[in-house]
Amino acid sequence: QKVAGAAELQAARRASRGSQLEAESSKKDLGALKSVLQAANGREEQAKATIAKLKEELERLTDQMDRSEIAAIRKENEAKRLAKDVEHWKDQADAAAEKMEMLQVEQQKAQDQMEHFQKSYKDIREHNHSLRDRLSEKDGEIKK
Repeated sequence: QKVAGAAELQAARRASRGSQLEAESSKKDLGALKSVLQAANGREEQAKATIAKLKEELERLTDQMDRSEIAAIRKENEAKRLAKDVEHWKDQADAAAEKMEMLQVEQQKAQDQMEHFQKSYKDIREHNHSLRDRLSEKDGEIKK
């Protein structure tokens, strides 16, 4: 019975030693897992900080794009307004050119009429001169 008790004791010691080794191994594994978890937590914090920076940059770029878009729309509206102004002034210039052409035609007509009247006046004066000369001749003949 002593031998059986010693064998049981030795088996119990071996089992206890195995449990102790398993516990130490589990502690080591747990320590490694804690280290991995801490590293993962650190990377998560870094990722959160990076995400926050990226969000800020995105907001800044979005604001900048909005301002640029507003400026582009203003420039486009100004260009449209200027194009309308140019079209208006072009129409005004075309109307003025048309009016000038009409006035030039009227001026030419007036000049032609004036030349015609001057020629008629000259012809009438010459005719009057001729009539006076003939009248003087007739008067001279009558007096003789």
